[in-house]
Amino acid sequence: MQNLLDLPKPYDIKNDDIKDVCGSKWLTLKETTYKDKNGNDQKWQFVARSKNEAATGVVARTEKSGKFLFIVNGRVPMNKWVIGFPGGLVKPGEDIVAAANRELKDETGYKCKRVLTMNPPSPKSAGLTTEQGSGIGCIVDDKAAGKTELESTEKITHFWATAKQFFEIMEKVNPETTVASSGTWSYMSGYLDARGRRKKKE
Repeated sequence: MQNLLDLPKPYDIKNDDIKDVCGSKWLTLKETTYKDKNGNDQKWQFVARSKNEAATGVVARTEKSGKFLFIVNGRVPMNKWVIGFPGGLVKPGEDIVAAANRELKDETGYKCKRVLTMNPPSPKSAGLTTEQGSGIGCIVDDKAAGKTELESTEKITHFWATAKQFFEIMEKVNPETTVASSGTWSYMSGYLDARGRRKKKE
C-alpha cells in the first residue's frame, strides 16, 4: 500500500498545459493535456469558476432536540428542488467561519451560536470541477429565527428535522422534482450509523 502521508502529485501538469476553451461571467471551460500511467497523451476538460473557487457549507443543529437545519434550494441545472445544508461561495478576503455564518444567516435567518467543527478544503466533484468546499458544524438556537437575506433570484426555504425524519421525508418526496445532495445524504447516513454504534455499546 502506498504511503498516503507523502504522495507526489499524480500527474505532471504545468500551468502552460491548461488552456481556456470558452468562458462566461461565472464559469470557464478548461482543457489540460497530460500523460496517463502508460505514457500516452490524454486530454481532460473541466470547469472552473471564473472568479472564486472557494465554497462553504454549514451543518447546523440544535443543542437539545437533535434536529438539523436543512434548506430546499431550486437548482436550475437539474430543474429540481435540492435538499441540503446552507452554504455558498466565500467572498475575497473572507475566512471560512465568517462565510459560513453569512450564508447561514442569508439563507435561513439563523445565526451560529457555537462552532463545533471545521473541515479543510475538499473537492466537491473532482472529475468535473476545481471547486473546493470547506464547512463548519455548529449549534444554532432554533427558537431565534431572524430575517433571511436571499438574492432576488434565489428560491430557498428551510426546515428542521432529525436524521430519522430526514430519511422519512426522502422516502416520500417525488424524485422527479426533489432530491437530496450527495453530501447531505452521506453525512446523515454516517450520523445515523454512528448513533447506532454508540447505542449498541451502551
